[in-house]
Amino acid sequence: MDAGLMLGIVVSAVCAAGTHLFGLGRRDDDSIVPRAEEEFRNILVAGADPQYCFDGRTAEIVHERQDWITVNDVRTVTCVHRFARNAYGEYFYFASEGRGMPLFKYVTQANARVVLGDKYLAPSQVRL
Repeated sequence: MDAGLMLGIVVSAVCAAGTHLFGLGRRDDDSIVPRAEEEFRNILVAGADPQYCFDGRTAEIVHERQDWITVNDVRTVTCVHRFARNAYGEYFYFASEGRGMPLFKYVTQANARVVLGDKYLAPSQVRL
């Protein structure tokens, strides 16, 4: 076997192993994040009692988490989860896979207190 060819094979193998071991070849695919952000900002719940209304453009995001999977060194966001608070201190949960059909629901104060821990503020602590 030609020495140059053998050297090329060894160098290629070392580079491939280094890329795999140290994550140099890993890429992130967070393409659903902008779609989830748009879905969140477009949520508008109007009602007779403004305390339970929600406007995604003005809501405060209290906590966000993203679910990921990794396949072939590509880390892909699969779901965006958010807890948000309206101007009256009421909490809402949002989850999106970026497909245009997010889950959105009201969260009671008791549940928000448990889930958010130190990030929880009672409605009396929220400034309008």
